Amino acid sequence: MIIPSKVTTFNESVLSKLEPILKELNNEEELISLYQKVEKKFTGIDQFLYALDVLYVLDRITFDENTRIVKNVG
Repeated sequence: MIIPSKVTTFNESVLSKLEPILKELNNEEELISLYQKVEKKFTGIDQFLYALDVLYVLDRITFDENTRIVKNVG
């Protein structure tokens, strides 16, 4: 589910979901607002969170826990 494999196609993987998040994420946005914009692209909240984890590890976004703001740094 996270990465493509023989069983999981690229479109079913989380890697294919990174682009919609980055397209919708302006400079900064509340987490819930971002999810509402892209929720149709995901099968569930867990897939959205996996995509955010990948973007965070790749240093493309930052997250402020106090304000619940996601920032695009790339």
